[in-house]
Formats: sequence, structure tokens, C-alpha cells
Amino acid sequence: MISGFMIVKDVLKPGYPFVEAIAAALPICDEFLISDGYSTDGTYEIAQKISQLNKKVKVFRQEWPKEKKLTILSEVTDAIRRKCKFDYIFYVQANEIIHEENQDFIKALPQMLPEVHTFTFPYIQLLESYKWTEEFRLRFTKNLPEIVAIGDAWSLGPSRIFTKLEAFRSLKHPRKLLRYLGRGIEWTYANNKLLFKGHRFTKTNF
Repeated sequence: MISGFMIVKDVLKPGYPFVEAIAAALPICDEFLISDGYSTDGTYEIAQKISQLNKKVKVFRQEWPKEKKLTILSEVTDAIRRKCKFDYIFYVQANEIIHEENQDFIKALPQMLPEVHTFTFPYIQLLESYKWTEEFRLRFTKNLPEIVAIGDAWSLGPSRIFTKLEAFRSLKHPRKLLRYLGRGIEWTYANNKLLFKGHRFTKTNF
């Protein structure tokens, strides 16, 4: 089963399509958690209305840290992420809409590839009718404690504690240490084809 989650704060006024983002994610998720940062522009009221219409949706409120720092969004994202109770988590931001043709495919991934821990998806940013950027971002993963929001919550990834522990453990294995130093922990695991018969360990790109 899949837990979806999102953070919002005053996203109605600037025109974020958060309602559409939630609606597109709901067919994939068995629960969808929304953390509102005490919005004052009507965002919270709309989220509450959605939760009344769909029992999957649960709305929480959380004060955002007052100090200005890059990790604020990661901190509030991790707080709602820790409330996810199902085996897989699906991270959706307030301006991200999943194409309807991909909903069934994403929902089926745990059954299709149960040995894969995390999945990155194509992430396309549009500016009006123009494609601005295209990249891959980690949005769908097993509900593992070492997976957290990174940077300004632009993506999920391994926690610093997990990374440090793995770096320390790699000291006992020179080849693993060299791979880790050369490519970093994420890609060291993502491309380890020895463990799971050709499937990637931590992430698969689609």
C-alpha cells in the first residue's frame, strides 16, 4: 500500500495547481497526507474540504520554522513524511501533476519490481507552453527511515546519517570505498547489479 504526502503554505494565492496535483495522485495512493503551514489565503480550507470529500486525504497543520534557512522545506516535508504508515511513500509537491496515463503504472511498480527500493521519475518543468527543464527526481520509494527530503526538498534521497554510516562501513571494503568516492553513495547502490539479478538496488529510472 502507498502513502502520498505533500506540504502546502499559502499556495492558493500564487496559483499553485495543488488541487489538481492531489487529484492526480489520489488514484495511486491508499492515503494522502497534507501538511499545511498555517496558511492564511484559503489553502487550508480547501485542503480540509478535499479531506471531507475523500477519506484517503488527511490534513495536518504545522508551524514552519521562523529562521530563514535552506532546510526549512526539508524539515517540514520530513515531519509529514514520518506520519506515512504504508510500505511505500509517494512525494508530491503542490505544483506537480502526474499524467493520468502513468497512474496505473506507478501504482503497480511495487508488484512489478518488489526488490527495487526506490524509483526516480521524469520531471518536466513547463513555462507556459514551453518545456523549461527535464530531469529525473526521486519521488517514489519504500518507506525506509534512511530516505528523507534533501536540500530544499526538491527531491528525496539518503539521509546524511545513512551516508556517513555507509562511508564508514566501506572502509572495510576497498573496492566499495573506491566506487563510493568516485560516484557517491546513491549511484553506488543504484547501479549495483550483483545484488538483485540486474534490477537496480536503490532506484530505477523510467
